[in-house]
Amino acid sequence: MDTKFLQLRIKHLALLDAIATSGSLHAAAKVLHLTQPALTNMLQEVESIFGAQLFVRNKKGLTANSVGSALIWRARLILNELSRAGGEVTEILNGRREITIGLTPMMMLEVVPKALGAINNSMPNLRIVFVERNVPTLLDELAQGKIDIVLGSLPYDASVVHEKAAFEYIRLFEEKLCVMARDGHALALKKRVNWTDLTEAAWVLPTDGSLTRRNFNKGFIQHDISPPEPKYVSSSFHSNVRIISHTDCLMVAPLSVGKHYTSIGLVKVLNISFPKADNPISIILKKTRIRTETENKIISIFLEYFSLSGNYGGGDP
Repeated sequence: MDTKFLQLRIKHLALLDAIATSGSLHAAAKVLHLTQPALTNMLQEVESIFGAQLFVRNKKGLTANSVGSALIWRARLILNELSRAGGEVTEILNGRREITIGLTPMMMLEVVPKALGAINNSMPNLRIVFVERNVPTLLDELAQGKIDIVLGSLPYDASVVHEKAAFEYIRLFEEKLCVMARDGHALALKKRVNWTDLTEAAWVLPTDGSLTRRNFNKGFIQHDISPPEPKYVSSSFHSNVRIISHTDCLMVAPLSVGKHYTSIGLVKVLNISFPKADNPISIILKKTRIRTETENKIISIFLEYFSLSGNYGGGDP
């Protein structure tokens, strides 16, 4: 290790983060409760240590150049890890642990809530912070150290989420898909729906290129049928449920989600077998990060719970 880097202090890392977030020395000085001349000296120190200019001045203030962007990303990683370390020490001293789990909104409808009982029985003092996002955003936050683990499917374009991130995937289960319609829909009244029925129906689907849309297309292609074009396109799952509940449109969703909405009487799952999704639901971790005891316990609980559960990935609509 180059000894000049030993001159770096935590305040230098906080400075890089504050300037990148606020866009100016003046605003960063307010955030860090320091004078602007003091911050100017600190920035000069950092640039001297690395032997390179880190920011470019423009009409809007300061913008990180390529060197600055690389350092800011690493600085935020270190700051996030230090924050987590401090939080973990506090939790140990207080006899209470905390973990941040990133997941998609659909995972919170059925899958995760059913596993909470097993987690609470094993770790009654654990507090879980759930962060609901789409998977690419979750992976980016996982790479930055903002969340601890992600529950979800790996998107097709995961390789471009962040070049500096390397992830580990622990398979939980394969999720079967289903077709949903409003209660009273003509197809919901049929004993057996065929693929021709589906091609003639109106659809509301997520955007082209999304994981759900790819799995939707795959089902038709496997039956040598061209996938129908949607009448409505919406990336919001909850909005799509509202659309089908007020129209004759159909939508595709994980079977566990379809069963959830059927149980509350909002929609019906059509009697047709759709293939399983390409990518299994997995626990996603950052490879370069050392797991905590809490994370290892959570992973073990999820693995045991889903290996014993017959409610996911199989069965019929």
